[in-house]
Amino acid sequence: MRSQRGAGFILSYLSIFISSIVGILFTPYMISSLGQIEYGLYQLLYAAIGYIALLDFGLGSTLTRFILKYRTEGDKEKVNIVITMCVKIYSLFGLVAFLIVWIVSLNLETLFQESITADNIEYARQLFLIMGVTTSISLVSHALTGVQTAHEKYIVTKGIYIARQLFRVVVMIVLLQFDIGAMAVVISDFLVTVFIVVFDIVYCKYALKVPIINGKWDNHLLKALFSFSFFVFLQIIITQVNVGIDRLVLGRYSCLEYVALYGVVSQLYSLFNSLGNVICSITLPKISQVVFADASVEETTDCCVKYSRLQFHILSPLIGGFIILGKQFASLWAPQYDARSIYIVALLTITPQILESVEGTIFNVMKAKNLQATRSLILTGVAVVHIVLSISLTQVFPLYGTAIGSCISFIIGNNILSNIYYHKKVGINMFRYFKNLFKGVLPALIISLAIGIVINFIPVGDWLGFIIKGCLYVGIYGICVLLIGLDTYEKSLVKGILKKIRR
Repeated sequence: MRSQRGAGFILSYLSIFISSIVGILFTPYMISSLGQIEYGLYQLLYAAIGYIALLDFGLGSTLTRFILKYRTEGDKEKVNIVITMCVKIYSLFGLVAFLIVWIVSLNLETLFQESITADNIEYARQLFLIMGVTTSISLVSHALTGVQTAHEKYIVTKGIYIARQLFRVVVMIVLLQFDIGAMAVVISDFLVTVFIVVFDIVYCKYALKVPIINGKWDNHLLKALFSFSFFVFLQIIITQVNVGIDRLVLGRYSCLEYVALYGVVSQLYSLFNSLGNVICSITLPKISQVVFADASVEETTDCCVKYSRLQFHILSPLIGGFIILGKQFASLWAPQYDARSIYIVALLTITPQILESVEGTIFNVMKAKNLQATRSLILTGVAVVHIVLSISLTQVFPLYGTAIGSCISFIIGNNILSNIYYHKKVGINMFRYFKNLFKGVLPALIISLAIGIVINFIPVGDWLGFIIKGCLYVGIYGICVLLIGLDTYEKSLVKGILKKIRR
């Protein structure tokens, strides 16, 4: 299992590296192939379909949690029942999802009257229906991915994700040659999703030897599943609001050009979000074992800090580099848009996310203890505030209003109220947590930022200059971390890596 977790870390960051490269290289190609208007239409429909995908109800992570619990207890029959029930439930949700998609498709022109006109309504409806079919099929895959995660098969789950990224790009490039616009993108997603679902079914059935639809039905267990998943579901809603509400509000009250710009920013948001979820997803089984072993508050806190610091080491140079070089990057990456606008929107939406990403290991403690209810309710209220602020501020600041609303609501709910809840109810000593989390890392970040500002004055503006500046900044950050930013555990990791390199 340790080798699986190690490989999972490596493959997770490899997948993020690949998806980042694909996003950086492929997004400008998509914009030039589709045009700003059609790219904005795709981003609008993609944001809308994300809310229908919420029919996942959080059962994927719920399934993982219950499988881990019953495997720890040695109750194989309960494991089989949980898997069978979740697959059947997801299949039903898939049918319901497509029904909702069909109803919404009939009202697209009314919902987005400022963006979708009579000229493109039929085309938009076709795109939306295909996206709906893809979403319905993908729901089954969520259950099977939960099974693989519970068995700690990270090599498979992360490997198939990498294959998915590459396969999607290849298919999309081929289909875009037929001059069918955004239809090439949605068809590519459909084909890739079908491939993933077929693979997941075969792997779970024949490699993991788990039943797909052979277990019994347990109404008592069904109640426990939904009782747990309800609050996971609320958190998924909140995440989707943070990701998609900006584009929906702009699609309703503004224009497709602004929707397209936020679609470009969403690529950067997804990159940060992906990096923030890696350690959280890999450490769920490990932290669950610590919690189930009745660890003390100090032991649980130190376990969370151990992995949170690794996450902080990864995100710090990235956000620091974007603060210094983000505007230059935007001008090179998406020259069709105003670089200053992309830079401001990205900072407003991404920066408040960093702390929550670092604290991802605490979410695993809550899942193991089944203590998500209060935080979910807090964040639900904050999500409502986010929507109200975004709609109101968009009337005043057509471009930046939704980003400002996102920033304010995220700081209040995810960064302040949530941490109070962690300290008082979850059993994490947040004073101890932050003291050990920031020790060495925060000073290294501040020093490297101060030096990085000077680097930004180097008068080179092309891609080569950007790469040189970026490498200089990362090098300076790395030196600062090595000198003052590593604790004993992290130093041992670095020494171990250097030994392997020398060998």
